[in-house]
Amino acid sequence: MSAAVDAPAMSGTAPGAKGTVQLRLLIDGEWVSGNGGHLSFVNPSRPAQIVAEGGIAVLADVDRAVMAARGFQRAWSRTRVHERGAVLSRAAAALESEADALGLELSREEGKTLAEGRRRCCVQPKS
Repeated sequence: MSAAVDAPAMSGTAPGAKGTVQLRLLIDGEWVSGNGGHLSFVNPSRPAQIVAEGGIAVLADVDRAVMAARGFQRAWSRTRVHERGAVLSRAAAALESEADALGLELSREEGKTLAEGRRRCCVQPKS
């Protein structure tokens, strides 16, 4: 029932990332650009550095996402509880395996230390 959906490509996400993350929307199993105006985030400690950018979601994008979710709702509700739990466990494991890279991106976006970025992402820093 569930299919893996690869995240959109990021240019330079770990370690010491300097690239810009391209923001995308996951709608109906596909990564797409928002149809609104352009949005960009800068590194607060280095305002000339663009951390992430992409199109803003508009109401039509939200409507498409909601309709797609409704289409999968019946199948998901019929999925056994232990299978749903397994999906969530795999999602948690995927986040934890990328904690360093995701923490770095959060640090760049929010101007926090790497340890704070990792905590905000998903796990406590490794000792």
